[in-house]
Amino acid sequence: MHVRPLLLAAVLALGTAGCGLVPGDLGGGDDTPVTPADQASPVPEALVSMTCGAPQSGVVVVRGVLSNAGSKAARYQVTAFADVADGQSRGSRVVTVGPVAGGATAEFTIEGVPTTVAQPECRAQVLKLPE
Repeated sequence: MHVRPLLLAAVLALGTAGCGLVPGDLGGGDDTPVTPADQASPVPEALVSMTCGAPQSGVVVVRGVLSNAGSKAARYQVTAFADVADGQSRGSRVVTVGPVAGGATAEFTIEGVPTTVAQPECRAQVLKLPE
């Protein structure tokens, strides 16, 4: 019977239809491999200080200071969250800081961080952006 060879051909055709594509990749874009140097890296130690302002109209202002311990200038992405006492954030805001010279500090302000409580706990994620 010739059904098996046709079935096998159909399975092979479907099984190889997406060869070379990463899930979510539609192809046709830049095929340059991403290396760790091309990605942002977490640097929690860069956050020297941070304060969470009093809520007004459901949002807070987060202010802080970053320190660049490296020798070259760097840019940072800071994401601020409020209401994390129960492990749940109600939203976040992001700001890019820099370039910050090597060995220097820089202040940042993030306005409009959403909150639902009178005395929110705030936290931040700091990423060093690729050069």
